[in-house]
Amino acid sequence: MRLTAEQKAEIIRLKRGGMGYRTIATHMGMKHPTVRSVCQRSGLFADNPAHRAMFSIPEPRYSIALATVKPLPPHQIITTYY
Repeated sequence: MRLTAEQKAEIIRLKRGGMGYRTIATHMGMKHPTVRSVCQRSGLFADNPAHRAMFSIPEPRYSIALATVKPLPPHQIITTYY
């Protein structure tokens, strides 16, 4: 089933109004993946700074301190065999 331009515009309007995918789908009588697909393909909701900040990977931090090796435990001589 192809959506008309009016249906797509209504989905976008409801999403901008703060409704969720499932609520819009129930309201319009369609499945929620269809609503999500329309919203994602529109590209209108892609640039969300709060969402980007929540899922961004922080820059790696490097240390300028030299790596140190842990000292070995004292050597033990074992002379007996069991």
